[in-house]
Amino acid sequence: GDKSDEKICTNHLKCADQEHYIPKSQKCDGSFNCLDLSDECNDECSKQILDGFVFEVMSLFFGVSAIVLNFINIVKGYFDMKKCTQIRALSNKSFVFLISIGDLIIGIYLTTVFAFDA
Repeated sequence: GDKSDEKICTNHLKCADQEHYIPKSQKCDGSFNCLDLSDECNDECSKQILDGFVFEVMSLFFGVSAIVLNFINIVKGYFDMKKCTQIRALSNKSFVFLISIGDLIIGIYLTTVFAFDA
């Protein structure tokens, strides 16, 4: 009905969208029960993405390596593409250039996860 009984009930939790209620037992249980995901995505339920020192170090190492090496590859690829006279060579260098940009973004992501994962 009008959900007025849930408002006074102490065993229900109001979702952040202010429209839905869930049982308190469903908060932070690993399943999304609120349509706005507020039952899992909040400060009380936060979980580490990288659980363990080895994963943290690997994330930092691969992230920084991806940033540095792909940045070098992007700069080198840019100047190499300017020298290309054949369309096939330009296509190949363009694909490598785009892949390097994608890998650079992944490196930034891994480094960010390491830095902000509490």
